[in-house]
Amino acid sequence: MDAALPTFLQVLDRVTGPFLSIGSTLSLTSLACALGIAVALIALRLRRRRRRIRLRVIMRALFPRRITFHASTGIDVSYLIFNTFIFGSIFGWALFSFRAISNGTISVLTSAFGAPASLRYSMFLKRPALSVAARNYFYSCRAGLEHSTDGTYPHE
Repeated sequence: MDAALPTFLQVLDRVTGPFLSIGSTLSLTSLACALGIAVALIALRLRRRRRRIRLRVIMRALFPRRITFHASTGIDVSYLIFNTFIFGSIFGWALFSFRAISNGTISVLTSAFGAPASLRYSMFLKRPALSVAARNYFYSCRAGLEHSTDGTYPHE
């Protein structure tokens, strides 16, 4: 039971995190400000037409039943929550496991090919060369993955 509480709190934090952080586009403060501006504009429009200002009418104008209770709206909310969990878990996994994967890869390569020879070049030349090589490698991997998934991979 003691282990369930931290897990529950972590899940709760992932769900409420996008809504409570101030810098988020979905923060409750920004959504409340947008709702306040919309209500004020509709109330101003009703006042100009000399009509009574009713909160029920304003809410019906802002949240029509055909949009609020549409299946697509439910799917959009589900998609938001699902992506919040998936992105959070992938990002957390990458943050906590990058060192283990890096050390494991280094040890496998060292055992297979031996210790790397020291280059005589300075770090001023090594880093740009390695970054260009890594960028080109990952670019070609990404391009190959894109072509293989959309069916435009050039056949031999």
